[in-house]
Amino acid sequence: MPNRHLLGAALGAIPLMVIALVAPARAPVASTPKEQLPASAGVTAEELRIHVEALGDAMMLGRDTPGPGGDLAARYVANAFAAAGLRPADEDGTVPEAYFQSFAVGELEVKNVVGVLWGDDPSAGAIVVGAHYDGVGSRHGSFMPAADDNASGTAMIIAAAAALARSAAVAGPLEHSLVFVAFGSEEDGLLGARHYCDHPLVPLSTTRAMVNLDTVGRPRTETLQIVGWSRYRELSSLLQRAAEAEGVNAVAGSRSLWRRSDQAVFADAGVPSVWLLGHLRDDIHSRDDTPDRLDYEWMVRVTQALTKSIHTGFRADGGQE
Repeated sequence: MPNRHLLGAALGAIPLMVIALVAPARAPVASTPKEQLPASAGVTAEELRIHVEALGDAMMLGRDTPGPGGDLAARYVANAFAAAGLRPADEDGTVPEAYFQSFAVGELEVKNVVGVLWGDDPSAGAIVVGAHYDGVGSRHGSFMPAADDNASGTAMIIAAAAALARSAAVAGPLEHSLVFVAFGSEEDGLLGARHYCDHPLVPLSTTRAMVNLDTVGRPRTETLQIVGWSRYRELSSLLQRAAEAEGVNAVAGSRSLWRRSDQAVFADAGVPSVWLLGHLRDDIHSRDDTPDRLDYEWMVRVTQALTKSIHTGFRADGGQE
């Protein structure tokens, strides 16, 4: 059952249960060594399920952007970013609007949601972790829950942000900054990613890598596909090693998929980028893409692999073949 009081948080303050899930830990008086607090600390299947069910609820109307359901979803993600301890890219406030990067689609407005975990060395650059939060809305009177495509990836970047913020609160910040972006209007032609790359809130010239999570919740044969492997081998190999350490088999994804998600836009802008994918099933973009079909334990392992890669020194110098 979707958690109704979590949905209420999309329009106001995050409730106490969500704050407990995503809020950063308080740093102790004596700093704890980083190895005593894994970057993946606290990532749970229940946390991921709560976010997916909230984003896939009927109140979100299939999260079409532009549209009221997409606006509600953007507000939900902004509140979750704030509760996790992320900061707006260019403002001090933590109201939801501070996390929005708005752009026009026709005469209507769509929002990217951007939160930053700042590093302590500006020269170390930044890593972008992204997922599109929008879905395909409603058709013939039925809304499309869009659980795997892409509440799954959105939930995972929220969980990753919260885990990394908890680690930073205890052990101190990483050298590099982490930019978490939930994109709008991916389903309309990667429009949110295009707007971000045209108007980056952290310079692309200092962005070392972009990792995109899209349709990550229902793998085939427990396998993680890394789309972009042939283009960015070192970046892909780093993620593969981290995945295998978490018991996840990682393989090169099909080259034919490259243009179908947001990482392609960042690569076009000169940023090494890959897409973490479970499997593109026939029931995405249908009312059968429901939260109960996702493999949340597997999603936990992929999220842990991502956070540990970032925390232990993400390398983004893989060249394009």
